Amino acid sequence: MRKMLLVMAAMLVMPAVRAQDASVPVDGVSFAFEPRPEAQRPPYVLSVSTKGFGRYVESAMTPGAPMAAPVVMQVSAPTLAMIDEAREAVEHAGSHGTCETKHKGIAKTGQKSLTFYKAGQSVTCTFEYSDDERVNRSAALFQAMVETLQFGDRLDHAHRFDRLGLDAEVDALIAENKAGRAIELQNIRRTLQALVDDERVMERVRVKAGALLQATGVESAVPASAR
Repeated sequence: MRKMLLVMAAMLVMPAVRAQDASVPVDGVSFAFEPRPEAQRPPYVLSVSTKGFGRYVESAMTPGAPMAAPVVMQVSAPTLAMIDEAREAVEHAGSHGTCETKHKGIAKTGQKSLTFYKAGQSVTCTFEYSDDERVNRSAALFQAMVETLQFGDRLDHAHRFDRLGLDAEVDALIAENKAGRAIELQNIRRTLQALVDDERVMERVRVKAGALLQATGVESAVPASAR
């Protein structure tokens, strides 16, 4: 599974160029995560170019099942800069390719891989927890972006099937965003806008969704009827 995730990461950062150039990856970084089996969550890869264009792909949890379609993302320059702080540590990992802590007794949460690409070359390190906080911080940023996408999925589901449950989900998203555990909200902009525009949704949910939208730079996100 780990090898498959790394192959997926390399494929996701390939540029849309002529066929003879297709083996040359763009500059960027990818994060692959393989949760422990008891987590019941799919492995995934999130790859981002230095231009801020990203793609997120979940692997199938059941062997032989089709993979989900990639989700196209945008990542802000400040987040990219913080992720890039781990580049030196990953390069320092060298040929052994691991950033794993030397301490014992650290909780096991799942195998992670950070891969940085530059000028057709790449360097990777794998870890569950690193002694270098730059590596842990970069991994946490990727996981926070994925958390936002998962919130988007839950909001879409609640919007369709459980509108009464939307209030709790939006409150949870606000709390996680404030804590830095759900970031880059522009990637669920359509979901938030759909809540704002739907007059069947509770007014307080529409107002809170509008405030989140405005935080992403969308103006006049809340219609007059919901103010």
